[in-house]
Amino acid sequence: MSCPLVLNYAGGQLLRSEGAAMPSIIGMMIGTVVNIVLDPIFIFGFDLGILGAGIATVLGNAAAMIYYFWFYLSGKSILQIKPKFISADKTIWKEIFLIGIPACMSQLLSSVAMIVLNNQAKVYGDSVLAGMGISSKLMFIGTFIFMGFAAGCQPLVGFNYGAKNYKRVRKIFKTGMGMTFGIGVVLTVIFWFCANGLVSFFTPLPDVISQGAIVIRISIFSFLILGPQMLASTGIQAFGKAKESLILSVARQSIVYIPLLFAMESLLGFNGLIWAQPVADAITLGISLVFLAVILNKSTAEKAKPDHLRYWSHPLYKMRSYHKPGT
Repeated sequence: MSCPLVLNYAGGQLLRSEGAAMPSIIGMMIGTVVNIVLDPIFIFGFDLGILGAGIATVLGNAAAMIYYFWFYLSGKSILQIKPKFISADKTIWKEIFLIGIPACMSQLLSSVAMIVLNNQAKVYGDSVLAGMGISSKLMFIGTFIFMGFAAGCQPLVGFNYGAKNYKRVRKIFKTGMGMTFGIGVVLTVIFWFCANGLVSFFTPLPDVISQGAIVIRISIFSFLILGPQMLASTGIQAFGKAKESLILSVARQSIVYIPLLFAMESLLGFNGLIWAQPVADAITLGISLVFLAVILNKSTAEKAKPDHLRYWSHPLYKMRSYHKPGT
């Protein structure tokens, strides 16, 4: 049943990668609208409850998947889905896995980090856990906005990096990071002053509202960092730098975050648990910016070399020099 979800997601991502943003958005909207329309029909009309919600979600993804297939088969896209294009080239598979594994690890480690956080927080009571659950859902508002900006910038960064237009790559990062930081400031102010009201949309319980508001007023500092961090991380993926991407994916939710979780709880108690994420985001942003600067500076310096020096420094030339005929 997950096949429509996977193909829906892959179809949208591939369209964005070739610059076809509008068809990608249309597919997402089709899936969302179908899901919204079918939810009450299956949940209440057919009295299927949670099962009905699941069926509606699958059908929504299937509708988006069908749209993407139609778009590809209509010849309107650069990418063409034809059997003759199926490749067993190990190099292509390797590149796909090297770029895909960091994204996979990021999602996996997010779940692991959430489990660790909930286990540490359960000693503080049910109201705290409920408040944290509500605040995490509200934080997704900002997270999804930043993910959208990162997804939008990624193809632009990839195109220009591949064309060795590093000046434009830097401009894209500066513009994108400035925009996401500005949005982060606005979201931080709104969530700070509206924290109690936002939590009260989900529950009438005063204790849960109080705890949820505390969590939100600490967590929102991630909004100031998360946008630039996501842009830097996805940009490094667009460069094809698998090692750096993997380090960043593991760092934010594992190497940096989980040790901080225990250390800051021992120092600040419950508040330390919540502060761990913004601090981990800030550290990861610092690492991302260092990677970004090193990669772009190295690429710019390589481009500035005369052609014959670039050839001599290429790994394939060095390999040939070690394997001269007759040696």
